[in-house]
Amino acid sequence: MKILASDMDGTLIFHRRAHLRDLFAIRKFQKAGNKFGLCTGRFLTGAVDHNPRGLHPDFYIASSGAIILDKDLNVLFSKEIPYDVGEDIWNRYSKNYWMLVQTASREKAYMTSVGWKEVIPVVKVTDYSIVKNENVHGLSIVVSTEEEAKEVAQEIVELYKDVSPFVNKNSIDIVPKGCSKGNGVKFIQEYFKNDTVAGIGDSYNDLPMLEVADHSFTFKNSPKDIQEKVTHIVKSVAQAIQILMEE
Repeated sequence: MKILASDMDGTLIFHRRAHLRDLFAIRKFQKAGNKFGLCTGRFLTGAVDHNPRGLHPDFYIASSGAIILDKDLNVLFSKEIPYDVGEDIWNRYSKNYWMLVQTASREKAYMTSVGWKEVIPVVKVTDYSIVKNENVHGLSIVVSTEEEAKEVAQEIVELYKDVSPFVNKNSIDIVPKGCSKGNGVKFIQEYFKNDTVAGIGDSYNDLPMLEVADHSFTFKNSPKDIQEKVTHIVKSVAQAIQILMEE
């Protein structure tokens, strides 16, 4: 049995859709007795409820490893950002940037504005206390450029010791210290008691996953820093699966 963990946006999903070739390849991979799952910086409902039809993951790693679920959506692992830390980060950055509070709620999304088009209600966060009774797995900050994202992430590293920031193009996903896509994949590997794990992704927040994987995949249009860390450069998830099944 082999395990493949896949990033979502920019890897499997493009403009909210997945290519049929990738979905067919995933089904073939699973029918052969392997496990396929999602490993994303998205918050819980974004990882679980907004997937392409016909995709049935064997596991979900959401909020960059801060919450992990099995195929039946049973929580296997969960870690939250301390309330006072989340509040301080929110108060520091929400005045200048669009932000999202990554909670365990599947009924609503918490953001700095309600203009975000989605299928669930959006709650505008004017005061961080509105999420006091929610399990907050992460915070996301959207900035103008990738360079700015790196600068903000470095500032967060210097200011806050209880969280880890991960850059994803022009955004930063902030999760509890010790959480990452890499640790999420290692958890799944131990959960399934399996020796062989693979990962595919396209951005910097995928690096922890790609570095721990036995087989790692990215694309020709990914940053050079990512390409240098992987074992294979591919055109699609389907091609990655073909390579995995042939090895």
